[in-house]
Amino acid sequence: MSRLMQMPELYIRGAMATQTMPSLTKEQRDEVERIVDMIAADQALRPDRTEFINQLGNTIQGDYRSDKEVAKHEFYIAIWRATVYLLYHRSYSYYCLLCGQAEYTTTNGKQKAFDRQYKICPYCKKTILDNQDGQDGQDGQDGQIVELRHRTKGYYFVADDGVEIDGMHPRRAKIEEQARSPIKAIAGDKRIDDPYKILDDSEQRGKWYSVWIWNYFRQILNENIIHVHNKRETTIAGPATAMAAHEIMNGFKLIGRKYYFDESTIFNDELEILSSTIAQDEKWVAFFISLVRKYANYNVEITYTFFSIKIVGIKEIPTIETTIITSEPVVMFSLTTPNNTNDEDSSWADILESNSTKKSFFG
Repeated sequence: MSRLMQMPELYIRGAMATQTMPSLTKEQRDEVERIVDMIAADQALRPDRTEFINQLGNTIQGDYRSDKEVAKHEFYIAIWRATVYLLYHRSYSYYCLLCGQAEYTTTNGKQKAFDRQYKICPYCKKTILDNQDGQDGQDGQDGQIVELRHRTKGYYFVADDGVEIDGMHPRRAKIEEQARSPIKAIAGDKRIDDPYKILDDSEQRGKWYSVWIWNYFRQILNENIIHVHNKRETTIAGPATAMAAHEIMNGFKLIGRKYYFDESTIFNDELEILSSTIAQDEKWVAFFISLVRKYANYNVEITYTFFSIKIVGIKEIPTIETTIITSEPVVMFSLTTPNNTNDEDSSWADILESNSTKKSFFG
């Protein structure tokens, strides 16, 4: 049976995707693309680029491992986002055109400012449906103002006269597809006053883009949760250092802890597994102590810091057997990754421009 592959999927959220990127003029897009090409060719970022591409293949795997071009596209998108933020991004505030409110009360009873263009106002629960007859609604809006209501069976819209519109829908996400956001975005000050102070300084430029690249990498890891099936116990064999690494990673999976490990180093005498706040889980600490004692018998020393676990072989390392839980990734299809475009000639910039205006990025 062939191994199923999970396709990578990433969502670009927030004002960068919904406000700044779609509002760029052609001249601004050309300027961004010119700078991105320059940054991508910068030798100072070459180690980041190589590591970024390799580690996506080692962590997410799937298409990132079988097709390096997919990871390369993600690298360019990371640079594109950093450049757009640097040159054009602004702070935004939001308010509802229908009720005039800019805050709402959360389910926890706290006041929260609107932070995006909700399809349905979280304060007045109203939205706008496009009219078939082209009549203007309130405040000159071309559409009918309706209120979202909820019953046990699902959601429905009600007009000002109390008439139910378009029947019941079991899922709110489905009914929101018909709505047009009543929330208006107001652009504030630019986040970076003088971007060329960073672009013209090689040291600051390198730091700026490196931070964005690896923040984007972490986002990809967080967005892509590998769905699995066919879990079973499997006996594996190999050098004691490699077996210790497999047991530790298996332990992370069992408690739902995210981690990073470079699979290409698995047969080295010194291994390192990265994961934050390791010592905060009592069950994990007990499990870890048992592994330290177990592998000390095989000339393997296991130590940890707050951010990583190091596995070091001392003297001669024996070959041993151990049992871990294995699983098979389930195939997933993404509508938002570059390799899924139907246009084979599309560049990464074209794909980003298309993706940044899709409904899946809103919210």
